[in-house]
Amino acid sequence: MAKTHSIPTCVDPIDPLTLFSKAVEALGVACSSEDKTPEKIVARPFPDEDLEASRFRDLYLLKEILRKYPGFDLGIDTKAAAVQSLLDTERVNAETNRSFDQYDVENPRVEWIIESARRKIHAVLGQFDWADFVQGLRFGPGATTRIRSQNATPYKKLEGPPHVSIDALDLGRTVLSLSPQWAYGDANEIKSICLPVTIQDFDRFATVRKNAMTDRTIGIPPDLNNLMQLAVGYCMRKKMFGWGIDLQDQSINQQRAHFGSLTGFDATVDVKNASNSVTEGLVFRLLDTSGLRNADSTWLDLMDKIRTRGTVMEDGRIHYYELFSAMGNGFTFELESLIFWALSRAVCEVLELPLNVSIYGDDIILPSEAVPTLMAVFTRCGFAINESKTFYGVGPGFRESCGKHYLKGIDVSPFYVDTKLDTVESVLVLANNITRWALDPESGVRDGRMRHLWEWVVSHLPQVVQDSAIPYGDADDGLIRPFDEAVPASVYAHQLPVVPQRKPGHVNSRTRGLPKAKVPTWVGYRARTATTVARKAEGHGYYGYVTWLYNKSFTRFQPPRETPEWLEKWKLPPHLSTEWVEAREGFPLTKIVGKRSVVIGTRVTDVWPFIGPWE
Repeated sequence: MAKTHSIPTCVDPIDPLTLFSKAVEALGVACSSEDKTPEKIVARPFPDEDLEASRFRDLYLLKEILRKYPGFDLGIDTKAAAVQSLLDTERVNAETNRSFDQYDVENPRVEWIIESARRKIHAVLGQFDWADFVQGLRFGPGATTRIRSQNATPYKKLEGPPHVSIDALDLGRTVLSLSPQWAYGDANEIKSICLPVTIQDFDRFATVRKNAMTDRTIGIPPDLNNLMQLAVGYCMRKKMFGWGIDLQDQSINQQRAHFGSLTGFDATVDVKNASNSVTEGLVFRLLDTSGLRNADSTWLDLMDKIRTRGTVMEDGRIHYYELFSAMGNGFTFELESLIFWALSRAVCEVLELPLNVSIYGDDIILPSEAVPTLMAVFTRCGFAINESKTFYGVGPGFRESCGKHYLKGIDVSPFYVDTKLDTVESVLVLANNITRWALDPESGVRDGRMRHLWEWVVSHLPQVVQDSAIPYGDADDGLIRPFDEAVPASVYAHQLPVVPQRKPGHVNSRTRGLPKAKVPTWVGYRARTATTVARKAEGHGYYGYVTWLYNKSFTRFQPPRETPEWLEKWKLPPHLSTEWVEAREGFPLTKIVGKRSVVIGTRVTDVWPFIGPWE
């Protein structure tokens, strides 16, 4: 492999207000000094949809670019705001739970829709498969009640006696018996598989920064509970994929949003605070198997057993959940996706509309005519529509889903600055996002108005990172540059030619023992990269070994995909695999220990998409 070296991750911080001012200047938007204050920036109005698309795109970028920036000081206690939001939502959840104790006689159509959704959910889930459950057992990337986020690695999670709730204890011990790598001992001793566990019935409450106005609340679960929750999520994803619900692919929603912006037929709907609004009453209603043939009660029994009943707040108080599973639970995303899909599809069915529903979490796309009825159903179920992010007007207009934004068929997607701009990684991402936004996908020309802004951002990077060059795409391991600026080196492989045989098993005596000529074969271009990585330290002994085993067997449901044609044509010869794929002798027993650095290196790419000049 090419030699690499490391540099520090820190850079001179970019002031977000200066960034905003320069963006305003570049786009030629009239903006007073008062409008450039943090309070005004995060509350900029939505542009008029009747504007020309190019102007709308400029104004929309200025509205969104710093809306998620967490570093503004607006005089708001963001953690307190998040806690208050959770408690307010839980009060609504409590009312919703009580409401499911009786039939809503005033809205029989809504009740029929909920019943139809129940049948659809059980049709999708079918019979629970314990083999899939075992296959899906895995750790999540985050913290648990026992392990803090800075130590949240498989090495640490396998190292000691796990936490588990009392309801999940018996199943948790069964899981441990299926996972001999999770043993409690030291480097020289492996003890009995009847491991000691610690009973922990509640989540650990935590918040992470969402934006300048509020944080996001999380319920950090016990170790074994989270392991099993993720396995249930695996089972659900696999079942849902068979019904056309692909939770690995956001492009489906993105394409539907594009279509909806052109025709107005499809609406894009967003649910406010969705993960904290899936109540116990709703889940027990929708997953109840009463009166259904071939429905499997295992799904509800298992999810109820491995979820947690509450969370320990930072002041030591225990908050008992009215919701069914908090954000942080390993199956919350799949469960809310399935519920929204079933309710939306049932609405379309009762209205005799096309059953054209696409779901990704709380991003919902369905026929526009169904939205008013869907709102009534959601109100009954305790959900609130996010009106600022829901679009269903008649005729061509604006639509947004899964990060793609369209106005009458034209892509007006902005980019966001959602972290402080004081590291190589954050500044590099910003520079590349400016390039992506400025690029005209049809002509390949970059919007010349953004050139000086891009150059100003890039000037904050170390020179060695400024010299990096990668092709246009989703990666951010270097600066995106056009081919003529990057001038990448070509990479060749030397393959041994096949000596023709006259018949199977025949050896050509004329070529026996003679060295075979090496024929150079073009492989691709060598991109110059700058990658932010965590420093690692060796993990030794038994736990290091089982961590390696765990990482080797890491499982997450992946739907079948077609192999790209270019990959079929080019298969790397085994004797050349170490040229650009790092190979290590023995076991790579590593764990993350904290500090990060930027590694300068190279990688090989088979294509270099065209990017034109700044114009």
